[in-house]
Amino acid sequence: MSIRPFSRALAAAFVAIALSVSIAPTAFAQDAPTLKARYTALQDKFANSQFGRPLVLESKESSGDLKGDVYAIVEHPYATVQQALASPDHWCDILILHLNVKRCKASAGAPKTIALNVGRKFDQPLEDAYQLNFTYRVGASTAD
Repeated sequence: MSIRPFSRALAAAFVAIALSVSIAPTAFAQDAPTLKARYTALQDKFANSQFGRPLVLESKESSGDLKGDVYAIVEHPYATVQQALASPDHWCDILILHLNVKRCKASAGAPKTIALNVGRKFDQPLEDAYQLNFTYRVGASTAD
């Protein structure tokens, strides 16, 4: 495996974790070997993605439970992606937000937070939307 695909794989894994954090009630960091194995297992799906780009959406629904994971290959070196995701500043630009989200605002204060204002699908004033506050924390950060 050359350095460039390896960097893309790590970036994709990092984004997958990041996106699963946004939809999972409790997020758990995955170790590098597990993420590398998942990247390898998804190669066919990346190549044949219905989205026309290396993006894979997996979802599962059971009674009273809905879970989903998004995997994507990011065409940037891992160091660049890691730097961009190290603080909440860029998360509102990166997250795939539902149309009910009226505003996304990151705060680098203490504690670091990401606030989403959620409302109805139709045009609605921001002050009528419900604010959801998420505390931002990095579970683990390593070079691999």
